[in-house]
Amino acid sequence: MKTTKWTAAIVAVLLFGGIALYFVLVRSYYDRVSPVPRCTIEDLSVRVGLGRWQKCQRNGSVFYLAEGQVPPGYVLASGPPVYVFDSKGILVEWFEDSGDEPSDLAGWRVPSCQDVTLKQVLDEVGE
Repeated sequence: MKTTKWTAAIVAVLLFGGIALYFVLVRSYYDRVSPVPRCTIEDLSVRVGLGRWQKCQRNGSVFYLAEGQVPPGYVLASGPPVYVFDSKGILVEWFEDSGDEPSDLAGWRVPSCQDVTLKQVLDEVGE
């Protein structure tokens, strides 16, 4: 009887410990990819590993979309983070999981978007 209670206690501790560890890892990931105040495009690109860049135009205004790296599997995200910068390189919006917010992101993905490099973006915004 004592063995059963100890086994149940150990299983409970391991289960709750595993769940706690999972939440710590996920929160740690989202803390890492979230932008910090006054972060430049170059700083954010290095810190988060921004990959694909797009230059877009909507209502006569230029803006840039940048996709972060695909999250590790344990995060269970349905898409990478996406960052939106204005023509001066100022972050105006970001989506921590682009797959969870496709309708919000759809307003930024317009037909005029074209792929560009980080160097082109930095040259255009003057960073």
